[in-house]
Amino acid sequence: MTLAPGLAAPSAARRAVRALLTGHAWEQERIDEAVLVVSELVTNAVVHALPPYNLLLRLNPGADGGLSVHVTDGGTDPHPAHWAADRAPDEHGHGTTIITALSNRTGITTDPNPGDDADAASLIDSWADFDGG
Repeated sequence: MTLAPGLAAPSAARRAVRALLTGHAWEQERIDEAVLVVSELVTNAVVHALPPYNLLLRLNPGADGGLSVHVTDGGTDPHPAHWAADRAPDEHGHGTTIITALSNRTGITTDPNPGDDADAASLIDSWADFDGG
């Protein structure tokens, strides 16, 4: 799903993942963990990258019923928001730690030339995988 640019994107992503996992009988604690990770992935994209922001949620077939989450964006924003400059260091910068702690696997993939367009910005795919909930 394509997320609208701006501060509403993390909220829309949280609603989407909660609805998907609730409909597949995941345990509430595991749903809450996945919702938090998705929120952090999308927030990182909105704060540090250019649109478009896309969210892909994929339930893995099979016994474990795991979840794969991908958040893609339009690449690094050359003029990122500087909201963190007005906050104490302990009030920001913990997203990656949260994502790593709560997901089973995580990473970032960069396509420096999406679609073989020499003028296109790098596509960034931030992802996290969860074992079944």
